[in-house]
Amino acid sequence: CAVTPMRVCMSAAAGRAVEEEVKPVDVGRMYEGFHHIELWVGNAKQAATFFMARFGFREVAYRGLETGSREVATHVVQQGNIRFAFSSALTPGNSQMSQHQARHGDGVRDVAFAVKDCRATYEEIVRRGGRSISEPREISDEHGSAVVATI
Repeated sequence: CAVTPMRVCMSAAAGRAVEEEVKPVDVGRMYEGFHHIELWVGNAKQAATFFMARFGFREVAYRGLETGSREVATHVVQQGNIRFAFSSALTPGNSQMSQHQARHGDGVRDVAFAVKDCRATYEEIVRRGGRSISEPREISDEHGSAVVATI
Protein backbone atom coordinates (compact mmCIF):
# COMPACT_ATOMS: atom_id res chain seq x y z
CA CYS A 1 0.00 0.00 0.00
CA ALA A 2 1.25 3.48 -0.82
CA VAL A 3 2.22 5.84 1.96
CA THR A 4 1.21 9.42 1.25
CA PRO A 5 2.63 12.34 3.23
CA MET A 6 0.02 14.67 4.66
CA ARG A 7 0.13 18.16 6.05
CA VAL A 8 -1.05 18.55 9.60
CA CYS A 9 -1.90 21.80 11.38
CA MET A 10 -1.80 21.76 15.13
CA SER A 11 -1.66 24.14 18.04
CA ALA A 12 1.81 24.28 19.57
CA ALA A 13 2.39 24.67 23.30
CA ALA A 14 3.12 28.33 22.67
CA GLY A 15 -0.39 28.74 21.28
CA ARG A 16 0.58 29.36 17.67
CA ALA A 17 -0.41 27.27 14.68
CA VAL A 18 2.23 24.95 13.30
CA GLU A 19 2.14 23.21 9.96
CA GLU A 20 4.27 20.13 9.59
CA GLU A 21 4.53 17.31 7.10
CA VAL A 22 3.83 13.90 8.56
CA LYS A 23 4.71 10.73 6.70
CA PRO A 24 3.28 7.50 8.13
CA VAL A 25 5.88 4.87 8.93
CA ASP A 26 5.47 1.23 7.92
CA VAL A 27 5.68 -0.75 11.15
CA GLY A 28 5.41 -4.06 9.35
CA ARG A 29 3.82 -6.85 11.28
CA MET A 30 4.41 -5.37 14.73
CA TYR A 31 1.07 -3.52 14.87
CA GLU A 32 -2.04 -5.58 15.66
CA GLY A 33 -4.57 -2.76 16.11
CA PHE A 34 -5.92 -0.28 18.60
CA HIS A 35 -6.18 -1.55 22.17
CA HIS A 36 -8.07 1.37 23.70
CA ILE A 37 -8.45 5.12 23.79
CA GLU A 38 -8.31 6.75 27.23
CA LEU A 39 -10.12 10.03 27.81
CA TRP A 40 -9.62 12.25 30.84
CA VAL A 41 -13.05 13.61 31.73
CA GLY A 42 -14.70 15.50 34.56
CA ASN A 43 -17.04 12.60 35.39
CA ALA A 44 -15.92 9.13 34.26
CA LYS A 45 -19.08 7.37 35.44
CA GLN A 46 -21.34 9.78 33.53
CA ALA A 47 -19.27 9.51 30.35
CA ALA A 48 -19.26 5.70 30.46
CA THR A 49 -22.99 5.58 31.23
CA PHE A 50 -23.70 7.84 28.24
CA PHE A 51 -21.80 5.53 25.88
CA MET A 52 -23.60 2.49 27.30
CA ALA A 53 -27.08 4.06 27.10
CA ARG A 54 -26.74 5.80 23.72
CA PHE A 55 -24.32 3.63 21.76
CA GLY A 56 -24.74 0.14 23.19
CA PHE A 57 -21.35 -0.18 24.88
CA ARG A 58 -20.99 -2.42 27.93
CA GLU A 59 -18.75 -1.88 30.94
CA VAL A 60 -15.86 -4.37 30.98
CA ALA A 61 -13.55 -2.94 33.66
CA TYR A 62 -13.55 -0.50 36.54
CA ARG A 63 -10.96 1.06 38.84
CA GLY A 64 -11.96 3.30 41.73
CA LEU A 65 -12.44 3.54 45.47
CA GLU A 66 -14.00 0.07 45.62
CA THR A 67 -10.94 -1.50 44.00
CA GLY A 68 -8.41 0.42 46.12
CA SER A 69 -7.68 3.35 43.79
CA ARG A 70 -7.77 6.54 45.87
CA GLU A 71 -6.68 8.97 43.15
CA VAL A 72 -8.43 7.96 39.89
CA ALA A 73 -11.71 6.38 38.81
CA THR A 74 -11.70 4.66 35.41
CA HIS A 75 -14.67 3.06 33.68
CA VAL A 76 -13.78 0.97 30.61
CA VAL A 77 -16.54 0.35 28.07
CA GLN A 78 -16.43 -1.85 25.00
CA GLN A 79 -18.45 -2.61 21.89
CA GLY A 80 -16.96 -5.25 19.59
CA ASN A 81 -13.27 -4.42 19.39
CA ILE A 82 -13.77 -0.74 20.30
CA ARG A 83 -12.68 0.12 23.84
CA PHE A 84 -12.80 3.48 25.64
CA ALA A 85 -11.39 4.13 29.12
CA PHE A 86 -12.93 7.18 30.82
CA SER A 87 -10.82 8.43 33.74
CA SER A 88 -11.39 11.23 36.24
CA ALA A 89 -9.64 12.46 39.36
CA LEU A 90 -11.20 11.42 42.66
CA THR A 91 -9.41 14.10 44.68
CA PRO A 92 -8.33 17.67 43.99
CA GLY A 93 -4.87 16.52 45.11
CA ASN A 94 -4.42 14.72 41.78
CA SER A 95 -2.71 17.77 40.32
CA GLN A 96 -1.77 16.29 36.95
CA MET A 97 -5.35 15.33 36.05
CA SER A 98 -6.92 18.37 37.70
CA GLN A 99 -4.62 20.83 35.94
CA HIS A 100 -5.08 19.08 32.60
CA GLN A 101 -8.87 19.07 33.02
CA ALA A 102 -8.94 22.76 34.01
CA ARG A 103 -6.82 23.76 31.03
CA HIS A 104 -8.18 21.50 28.29
CA GLY A 105 -11.52 20.09 29.46
CA ASP A 106 -12.57 16.57 28.48
CA GLY A 107 -10.36 14.93 25.87
CA VAL A 108 -8.18 12.09 24.70
CA ARG A 109 -5.19 11.43 26.93
CA ASP A 110 -3.85 8.16 25.53
CA VAL A 111 -4.16 6.14 22.35
CA ALA A 112 -2.99 2.60 23.11
CA PHE A 113 -1.96 0.19 20.37
CA ALA A 114 -1.78 -3.59 20.59
CA VAL A 115 1.53 -4.92 19.26
CA LYS A 116 3.08 -8.39 19.03
CA ASP A 117 6.24 -7.48 20.97
CA CYS A 118 6.16 -4.27 23.01
CA ARG A 119 9.90 -4.14 23.67
CA ALA A 120 10.90 -4.73 20.03
CA THR A 121 8.29 -2.26 18.76
CA TYR A 122 9.44 0.37 21.26
CA GLU A 123 13.10 -0.05 20.24
CA GLU A 124 12.24 0.21 16.53
CA ILE A 125 10.14 3.34 16.96
CA VAL A 126 12.82 5.03 19.09
CA ARG A 127 15.47 3.99 16.53
CA ARG A 128 13.39 5.72 13.84
CA GLY A 129 13.22 8.94 15.85
CA GLY A 130 10.23 8.45 18.16
CA ARG A 131 10.55 10.19 21.53
CA SER A 132 10.46 7.92 24.57
CA ILE A 133 8.20 8.93 27.45
CA SER A 134 8.58 5.68 29.41
CA GLU A 135 10.54 2.54 28.58
CA PRO A 136 8.84 -0.88 28.41
CA ARG A 137 7.86 -2.22 31.82
CA GLU A 138 5.74 -5.12 32.97
CA ILE A 139 2.57 -4.46 34.93
CA SER A 140 0.60 -7.24 36.55
CA ASP A 141 -2.28 -8.01 38.86
CA GLU A 142 -4.40 -11.03 39.76
CA HIS A 143 -5.83 -11.08 36.21
CA GLY A 144 -2.53 -11.29 34.33
CA SER A 145 0.32 -9.15 33.08
CA ALA A 146 1.20 -6.89 30.18
CA VAL A 147 4.25 -5.04 28.93
CA VAL A 148 3.59 -1.33 28.33
CA ALA A 149 5.64 1.60 27.08
CA THR A 150 4.86 5.20 26.16
CA ILE A 151 6.12 7.07 23.12
